[in-house]
Amino acid sequence: MGNAFTNIVTFTRELFVGIGVPVKFMPLIYTLMIMFILLVISYTVNGINIFILRRFPAGSGMLVCRWLTIPGVVLHECSHAFFALITGAKVKKIVFFGPSGDTLGYVSYCTRGGVVLSGIQSMLASVAPIIVGPCVIYGMYVLMTATTYLALKILAGYVMFSMFVHMDLSSADVKQYLKGCGVILVVVFLVCLILLK
Repeated sequence: MGNAFTNIVTFTRELFVGIGVPVKFMPLIYTLMIMFILLVISYTVNGINIFILRRFPAGSGMLVCRWLTIPGVVLHECSHAFFALITGAKVKKIVFFGPSGDTLGYVSYCTRGGVVLSGIQSMLASVAPIIVGPCVIYGMYVLMTATTYLALKILAGYVMFSMFVHMDLSSADVKQYLKGCGVILVVVFLVCLILLK
């Protein structure tokens, strides 16, 4: 994994330097790439959810994606709350299941601190399911392969599927993410400009 990451970083650095982008702007380029990749992951999972919904008879796809995967909703909302807390935001309310539009649950929090800290809190809390989701899925995969108990394998597979289905971002999550991204981009850009001098 580390070697692949190093190869990707080296390739992108050579690519952008080759077209004339100064090396000191690479943090900005990498920041933009990470922000873009997180949105692509969310929209990909969302597309898979829509695919699932359309494959079932009217209404039953909603049953699969919403009601039968409640553990994924709980993990999704807990990840928002966890990232809000560890970045310094104040969590006011967690609702695990209160469907409204494209939102199944929500976390209400207040950012604290200056503009930069608030931007970091907004960005990380909003994309938390995309960060936590793969960790949960990997943990459940390890559990599935390590255990010999069929019931535990089935439970781990169920939690994996539930988390995967709920790794996408609601429109409210995307709005908070973009709000935080603007601040982060400005900070990284200013740091790059300072490093150029």
